Amino acid sequence: MSEFGDRFFADLDSGSSQHPVLRAVIDTVQIYGIDPACFRRFLHSMDMDFNTPTYETFNDLMVYMTARRQ
Repeated sequence: MSEFGDRFFADLDSGSSQHPVLRAVIDTVQIYGIDPACFRRFLHSMDMDFNTPTYETFNDLMVYMTARRQ
């Protein structure tokens, strides 16, 4: 995971952040009870955007589209 993702989850675990955007996201997660797994799936698919130029099979594409890990 990216340095940003690592920082986000560390701050989420601590319940606060010094970064203004992360602080706002953490506050929103806490207020609305958003499952942190949503952010893991999102960051995983974003990583695939940067590192996966093509998908060899339809199943590979579905992994990206549903942000599931193989």
